Amino acid sequence: MRKESRAMDSEWALEVMHKAPYITVSFIDEAIYLALKKGVTVCTFGDLVRVPGTKMSLAGAREQGAKIRIVYSPADAEKYAREHHTLR
Repeated sequence: MRKESRAMDSEWALEVMHKAPYITVSFIDEAIYLALKKGVTVCTFGDLVRVPGTKMSLAGAREQGAKIRIVYSPADAEKYAREHHTLR
């Protein structure tokens, strides 16, 4: 049963790895939409800034005036939200 479980885990991992790029792209696209069209400040880790979405990256959105803020921890994002609660 243990070998069977490992095989199922491997199949699941492969399936997730194949879907992961699409999940990331849709996530990036949604963040760009919120930042550019809705005026929301997006807090993100630095390694996601250059990940390409369908049309651009968060860095590209920032060049177009979107408020993209790099944070180093979820606590930094929470602190920013508390300090800027009047903004979106």
